[in-house]
Amino acid sequence: MLSSLQSMRSWNKKTRMEISEMGGPIKMENERCDFCHEGRLKAQNVREYYRYQGEIVIIDNVPAYVCNTCGEHYHLAPVAKKLRNIAENRSKIEEWISVPITTFDKPIFETVT
Repeated sequence: MLSSLQSMRSWNKKTRMEISEMGGPIKMENERCDFCHEGRLKAQNVREYYRYQGEIVIIDNVPAYVCNTCGEHYHLAPVAKKLRNIAENRSKIEEWISVPITTFDKPIFETVT
């Protein structure tokens, strides 16, 4: 059992080393979209509207993989962690905007109770 744990650890270390030697994280370019199952992912920088504790933080220039069919955004784990960190420290953000909020006046779906 110990040898299999040791081999798993060395495999993880080796994988991390190989990934960093390639110059960055695993690429998702051209992968099929898990949301629409039709489009392909393309790397680009996007604007994210990150919802955190009932507020929205707008973050520009976020690296993402975007579906060329439905527009769904995918982020690698380090990017997702950075987005959360930015949102958690939103009081330090210098630029703020005010946005009006309203309600759609004629809902087409009935509320089910």
